Amino acid sequence: MWFVSIYVVIMLLSPIINAGIDGVDSKVLGKVIVLLFFIYSIVQYRLGMEGTNLITLFLIYLLGRYLKKVRFSMSVVCSLCLWIISMIIILSLMFYQYFNGSYSRIWILLSYNNPIVIMKAMSIFFLFQSLKRTYLQDDICCFWGRHSLSIYLISEMIGCVLYIYWAQLLKSNSLIYLIAIVIFAFLCETVDIFVLKISKSLSTLTVNLLERVNVLF
Repeated sequence: MWFVSIYVVIMLLSPIINAGIDGVDSKVLGKVIVLLFFIYSIVQYRLGMEGTNLITLFLIYLLGRYLKKVRFSMSVVCSLCLWIISMIIILSLMFYQYFNGSYSRIWILLSYNNPIVIMKAMSIFFLFQSLKRTYLQDDICCFWGRHSLSIYLISEMIGCVLYIYWAQLLKSNSLIYLIAIVIFAFLCETVDIFVLKISKSLSTLTVNLLERVNVLF
């Protein structure tokens, strides 16, 4: 549920954030992001904080906007190598903690503010971005990918009730379980179409209000 509320906040603030990023020099923005990641990702992660907060999601958003601003890209080979390296590091650390009996540390390794987890997520993004576009990708894959975040948001919003139901369904009938998952994903992405339209309207309204405030003052 935390992710949904924070995601809405970032979405509402995105016009203001984007305007600030466009007006800042790329080198200055890069140094600020590195410093913020050091404080709120590396330091907080070492302190055992899981990163389930506004700052972590805000930093991810800043990082994405910065990479787009400087037009950073990675080839298929580089992004795949980065993913493999980060996956090996994560799995090695998890097995190390497991064989040492530090089971609670395994969960901490999967924290959202873990730099290795962030690096792995970036590698997946650039991997799919670097793939050659086809007609199928334009019409189907891009549609599903564009709205796929809604599956996570809605399932997290429902919470344990949904997960317990799915677990019971899996035990009783695996085929019905798979069908239920597919139907749920389709419904979530359908709902997301209307949510995005509302978010665009809210963003436009926010920008218009800011312009009117600037005119008045």
